[in-house]
Amino acid sequence: MEGVFQLSTAHSSRAYPRCTAIAASAESKALPAPPFDVEPNTGRVTDEEVRRAVEDQLENDPMLRPGAVQVASSEGVVSLTGTVDNLLAKDSATRISEAVVGVRSVSNRIQVDAPARSDEQLENAVNRAFLFNAAADRYELGVDAIEGGVVLTGTVQSFHERALAERLAKGVPGRVVAS
Repeated sequence: MEGVFQLSTAHSSRAYPRCTAIAASAESKALPAPPFDVEPNTGRVTDEEVRRAVEDQLENDPMLRPGAVQVASSEGVVSLTGTVDNLLAKDSATRISEAVVGVRSVSNRIQVDAPARSDEQLENAVNRAFLFNAAADRYELGVDAIEGGVVLTGTVQSFHERALAERLAKGVPGRVVAS
């Protein structure tokens, strides 16, 4: 059978995924070529192509300043270095890099260089981040800034609410510690 195939995943009642290949019609458009070349005879993406693909993806992230993160790749292991102003930007660089084809693992050595702020300023900034988020403004969380770090305390209803609270706190420039 000739043509482009699309993989569709459906879940059965036993929660085991069942995959089905669906043949596209002859009039269907071909899939776009990947943004990299594959090494001849090995089927692997080159380190240079991985590095360039990661750099391209990082340039499109609004959390990162252009040129803030340097990328190196060796046998699919990507090393990130540079400086950002908050933990969310550092985490974002890791997440974006891990999603690039050819990346086997990521070593994130990015430094967080937060602007100087008092504990009171950090605490107020995190409280504002919660207040201006439609989902998080109802959370009953305590925010304590201690020696440049922020500690979140309280109870949320789910793991997703906890993750949102941590993400909002990490987006505030400063060193953030969640408990």
